Amino acid sequence: DNVKFCPQCFCFVCDVPASECNEWSNTKNTMGPHCHAHNGDEKWTSLVKEKRDAATATATRQQEQPNQARINTSVDSSSNHQQIAQLIHNEFLSRLATDNNNDTANNANNNREDQRT
Repeated sequence: DNVKFCPQCFCFVCDVPASECNEWSNTKNTMGPHCHAHNGDEKWTSLVKEKRDAATATATRQQEQPNQARINTSVDSSSNHQQIAQLIHNEFLSRLATDNNNDTANNANNNREDQRT
């Protein structure tokens, strides 16, 4: 019974552990469940080759695309970092001004108390 598997079993078609293969026991799959796939059967080896060729073609297309998206992301990221730095700087200045105003007010109160005594 090929449907049963151990932790070491691997799906020949998906190249993942059998426990992660969604088609391992799917009898509705037109090729049949992947639990029956092996390298001695041309239908399975052809399917594996097609999947690998498609994955390779996708990876190649992604590598061949211009780096414009990465550049835009980099620029956006740089711009975001600058905006964040500016916000932090403004918040720092605002808190510094508030602290200074509080210190000035405290000093004024202390001076008034000293003058009364």
